[in-house]
Amino acid sequence: MVGEPDAPAPTTPKDTGTRGLEKHSSDTLGLAVAIDHDGETGTLDIHVRDIDQCDDAIRRSEAG
Repeated sequence: MVGEPDAPAPTTPKDTGTRGLEKHSSDTLGLAVAIDHDGETGTLDIHVRDIDQCDDAIRRSEAG
């Protein structure tokens, strides 16, 4: 239908390495992290509530 968003593409289950990297990143930053990839390209999503959380996440990643 017109005006309705496309249905999300079906995803394959995440492998152990990806899940481990998500957990490590989330634990390090103190924020929810999602990694999606197709083997060649992908996305890294860091979920923040506000700009202060974003700023804090950048500082934590620089200190690492």
